[in-house]
Amino acid sequence: MIKVLGADGSYSHEGNATSFLIEKNIVIDAGNIIQSMGEECCKLEHIFITHTHFDHVVDLPFILDSYFNCRTKPLKVYALKENIDTLKQYLFNWNISPNFANINYTNTESSLEFIPLEYGQTITIDNIKMTVIKANHTVPTCGFKVHKEGQAFLFSGDTYLNNELIELLNHDKSISSLLIEVSYNSAEEELARTCKHLTPKLLQEMLSSLGRDDVAVYTYHQKPRHIQQIDRELLELDLLKHGGKRLNTGDIIDLFTPLDRRQNTRNLELYYNDRDYLSSLFKLLQAIQHNTADRTELFKDILEHTMNLTHADTASLYLTGTQKPALQCNIFSNNTLNIKANRPTEENARVYAEYMKLNSKLISVFETKKEAVIAEDIYKDHTVDFGDIKKFDQKTGYRSQSIMMEPILDLKGKLLGMLQIMNKKNIYNETIAFDTYDQESIKTFAFQLSAAVENAKV
Repeated sequence: MIKVLGADGSYSHEGNATSFLIEKNIVIDAGNIIQSMGEECCKLEHIFITHTHFDHVVDLPFILDSYFNCRTKPLKVYALKENIDTLKQYLFNWNISPNFANINYTNTESSLEFIPLEYGQTITIDNIKMTVIKANHTVPTCGFKVHKEGQAFLFSGDTYLNNELIELLNHDKSISSLLIEVSYNSAEEELARTCKHLTPKLLQEMLSSLGRDDVAVYTYHQKPRHIQQIDRELLELDLLKHGGKRLNTGDIIDLFTPLDRRQNTRNLELYYNDRDYLSSLFKLLQAIQHNTADRTELFKDILEHTMNLTHADTASLYLTGTQKPALQCNIFSNNTLNIKANRPTEENARVYAEYMKLNSKLISVFETKKEAVIAEDIYKDHTVDFGDIKKFDQKTGYRSQSIMMEPILDLKGKLLGMLQIMNKKNIYNETIAFDTYDQESIKTFAFQLSAAVENAKV
């Protein structure tokens, strides 16, 4: 998966300059790394620079300056030799920014290392191959063919009409996607020609020489005040096929999978802040409060929202019964085990039943302490007895790791139920710990759910 850290061709109050996360420690361009990656900058090792215009290099000195104390390896910056000379002369020169190439970490490792590139050269980092391709811009500029396990995509870099890109696409069938800049709307063609950028019509002209109909086209580097018109033109000219789109900051793109098995582009950042998403969540809570819909379906929808909000692989929602102190309701979803809330199939009925037995006992966790239970790895955490969950793993083959269990309490502190999520996933489908944002989100949601359930009893 590729994550768009910044998609725009400039900074604005709504836009973020160009940056793409290729792997956990590999990025193309440094226009918006820090705001998107945060503390992960401590681990970033490789940045490939297409050219030295400021919207592509602005974060470079700040990655080293702001995260110096948590970094242990040199930040390797790959660029054309002319661009390395420019960075040394005009940016890392002690006048604009410290020359980090001459500053070592305490382990004597240099903090910054420049690695010159040539057109046609291939750099291999783990299972990623980065091949330098030529762009057509106002300064020395390159793009990249990015290859992994038999699949590749082209990253254009800032460019005007570039026949070399099309020739490479026509001759290299491993390339299934083109990420290409479109900076201006077509009415600004003269400005685009002067600045050596593309418009939708210029892109159409380029693609007219493409001898294939199996390439997904994604555009980026849009100037913020041109976005709406660019979108209209891309639609009218039918340039975005095979799942392609104009990219936004936060998009996650599946580019190393063949087109016929590729996931749709997701943007979780936009999804969480979307009015429709917040509105649908509010309507769910209202429906619980007024008892206007089937509660099982409502709770199923709530689990789906909860999993999307926290990137959880599994979620459970339980309410206490009126006759005895036990958690009931038995709503459970698990993506890995392909179990959807309250809808076990013949194939997974046994697994579903095992999980229901497990969670019916979890009320004991909150008998003495009605606070959230959070663990990064249940197999390493000894503050709570997760023995039953481990038995579930043994019986099903599942691997429970990170967990958060939030009690649902009434105003007097009486336990009404529990909201549980497990195994938060990052964009590489790795299990990671739930963070502070997840904790605050679920706590707020549990409070709202408490009020809604209590009101439904009145």
